[in-house]
Amino acid sequence: MNRRSPFSYIPGFANNAVLQVVIINGIAFATIQLIRIVMLVMTSKVEGLNLYETHIVASLALGDVHALPLKIYTLLSYGWFHNGFWELFSNMLWFYLFASMVQMLIGHKQVIPIYIYSMIVGGIFYYLGQFINIPLFYGRPYILSPLASLTGVAAAAVTLSPDYRFYFADRFSLPILLVAGIFLLLCLLNIYAFPLMFFMILGGALSGFVYVKLLKKGYRPGAWMYDFSERLQTMVTPRTDAGWSKHARKRNDFISKFDGASKPSGENRIDAILDKINLKGYDALSKEEKEYLQKAGK
Repeated sequence: MNRRSPFSYIPGFANNAVLQVVIINGIAFATIQLIRIVMLVMTSKVEGLNLYETHIVASLALGDVHALPLKIYTLLSYGWFHNGFWELFSNMLWFYLFASMVQMLIGHKQVIPIYIYSMIVGGIFYYLGQFINIPLFYGRPYILSPLASLTGVAAAAVTLSPDYRFYFADRFSLPILLVAGIFLLLCLLNIYAFPLMFFMILGGALSGFVYVKLLKKGYRPGAWMYDFSERLQTMVTPRTDAGWSKHARKRNDFISKFDGASKPSGENRIDAILDKINLKGYDALSKEEKEYLQKAGK
């Protein structure tokens, strides 16, 4: 009735949101690459790539703003996928660097909300950027990238503790502002051919900054995500004692019936009278019950 998740065997997995996000990104990458391989195997290389781009990537990625009403869900899907293994590897290293600091300072329940909010706001900024009628700002048609979420987590880390230092050895450390600057520079170098991604990164960074500011003012912008998750888990997870309590109730009913059937009728009546005395007192007995009890005592 109560199966354990395979991830429950990983030490600290339930309270390690950084590891949860890394695993989700890894599973998403493996899934989409498996689909790509199947398409390439079942068709020719050119046809398989075309099918992959038009049916899989186009369904998950940020695209043309005019298609947004039909693909509003892409604001929640594009940030979990990567275009290659080394992109996945490098992005998760950067994420682990900043997100582990966020988790250490304000708890694991803030990492995933920052990641998701930054993804949504970054996607919105990406679509808004398409309204700028300058040819320079028209990049590739589809975007699968977690850069908005990564910059959101980085901005949250910098906002939390701008004087923080990463210690890579006993005598070697780097300030977080320098590390964040290197990360931002690499992001800008990677998107020079796709200027619309600049808006996506800007939205993600703004989201992380605002999230931390709200936390410092006493708000909990990410609490509803975990509350909803806990309620959903309670609804779909069976009670561990429900089956046993039902079984025990049936067992007790059977035993009581069996004991009652094995006793003579006189003993059953005496037991009923004694129970009535315990509950309501001797004066609650009828005249007939009092006489029967006196006769039984003789």
